[in-house]
Amino acid sequence: MSDPQTTFTTLTTSELEAFLAEHGDRIYTYLCILCKSEDQAADALQNACIKFMEQVGQGKVRRETASQYLATIAKNDFLNRKRKEAREVPLADDESDAPADARADRERVTREIRLVLFETLEDPDVPPDVAAVMRLRFLNQADVSKICSETGRSQATVYRLMEKALSILAEACRKAGLHLEDLQ
Repeated sequence: MSDPQTTFTTLTTSELEAFLAEHGDRIYTYLCILCKSEDQAADALQNACIKFMEQVGQGKVRRETASQYLATIAKNDFLNRKRKEAREVPLADDESDAPADARADRERVTREIRLVLFETLEDPDVPPDVAAVMRLRFLNQADVSKICSETGRSQATVYRLMEKALSILAEACRKAGLHLEDLQ
């Protein structure tokens, strides 16, 4: 008895323009509802289309699920940008308003944290993949997508490695006598 094989056809680059013309408006409408902003929906769809076209070019997109795949990429792009915005801490426009003692204290702590970071990166007990994430995130100021492309790791793995890196750094700061929770 033969086992029926399910075959999937991939979307080709020659079909891409027709596909986007057919499904783009529906996905844009979905994003407008999700984002509650036409500008954010347009940005998410544009970023998603770039990633989607790369995947189509590599033959990785199934024709049967292509519209759901594009919508998912766009939704994830929007959510990732929202998460990033939520993590950003607004800084004072003019640090000269801060008292000189507070600025000096902040600079001292920043130098000490940087030293702890460099010492931690040299520690042979720190796993190499965690050290790579630390280096990219804290020294190179790389965002998650850049870290994913540099390390070849998935976004979920990078977030897990970043969590591990932060706990290692927090412990190293505590050992160095830096109690960051006390700082304002």
